[in-house]
Amino acid sequence: YNVNWLAAEYEACVASGQMAQQWGQYEQSKEEFPYLRFDTAGDARVRDEHRALDGITRKMEDAFWQTHYPPLGWRCRCDVVQVSAADGEDSPALEVARATRAANVPKEWQNNTAQTGQVFTREHPYVPRSARLRRAVLAERDRQKGGQDES
Repeated sequence: YNVNWLAAEYEACVASGQMAQQWGQYEQSKEEFPYLRFDTAGDARVRDEHRALDGITRKMEDAFWQTHYPPLGWRCRCDVVQVSAADGEDSPALEVARATRAANVPKEWQNNTAQTGQVFTREHPYVPRSARLRRAVLAERDRQKGGQDES
């Protein structure tokens, strides 16, 4: 197995979990801080696609965050910060549309883990497309889980 792939998968799971936890914290203070702002790491390693979203600000309940909440790809280091009502306002719709097109987030990464409860959604290549294969994978998972419970 490729160790680099394993590390990237692990980092994706950790980042997704951290961002989901952050979303939960933001939910608790959204009355005072109703906006979220997309922030990149701000260095030379930031992908141009993610840089296009840097600074986009939308209300927390905006549909934008369902598909553009980090991580947005393997080893994504982007973040979202909460902004107060006094300091924030929605980025113009045209600016958001342009940024969204430029970001071109792959379908498998258009996921807000806090809202879906999934790191790898049905859109992700890890999830078998065939119903027969999916049943086989789940049956094997259940078989292995059953064996673990017995020990």
